[in-house]
Amino acid sequence: KVSSIDEKEEVFLQKKILINEMIDASKTLHQISWPILKENIDICYNEDSYSLGVLFASEKDLPERDSELFRLLFNKNINPYYLNKYDAVSFPIVISVAKNSPAYKAALTENDVILEINKQNVSNFRKRLKESLARSSVTHFTILRNDKIIKKSIQGIKACNYNVQAIPAPSPNAFADGEKVFVTLAAIKLARTEDELAFLIGHELAHNIYHYNYKKGTEA
Repeated sequence: KVSSIDEKEEVFLQKKILINEMIDASKTLHQISWPILKENIDICYNEDSYSLGVLFASEKDLPERDSELFRLLFNKNINPYYLNKYDAVSFPIVISVAKNSPAYKAALTENDVILEINKQNVSNFRKRLKESLARSSVTHFTILRNDKIIKKSIQGIKACNYNVQAIPAPSPNAFADGEKVFVTLAAIKLARTEDELAFLIGHELAHNIYHYNYKKGTEA
């Protein structure tokens, strides 16, 4: 017999393990894919927004029932004073900064806490980020780092606008849908080198660029 408390703790532990695996996988894919997306801008057809070379995690990336889990994992050390001051229930965090990217050159770092974007609160962070990157080359952030508030203005650059993201699946696979590239956790673990993952990502990006954007383009 298992108590409800033990069961709840086990559920929390397994979700925590999966979230951490997804973050590690996302970091790996981000560091490999961002240079590819940047260097192939001349053959992309969807470069209508800017890229900062940074990966965020926010509460709304998880199902609503796991909102508390996000706060426990990523916001537990934040003074409630900041939540009140910036009218937020939680704050997005930086989980990856691509080397030599605009975010890297602006000295953004992993675990930076995003308090504001363009002087607005972060209640609709993903929407506000997307709108900002679509209309302006510069995005302004208010950041909390080691209990200090820092202002950052990051000048974006044009890059292929295809997100490369990990998905939790037990079989090694990758696929494209014309807008994104998906790589399973199993494929990431199976790859022996970063070059193998780069080749896989490049293959799927080619589907997005050539297969989906040409009316007569075939899968081959």
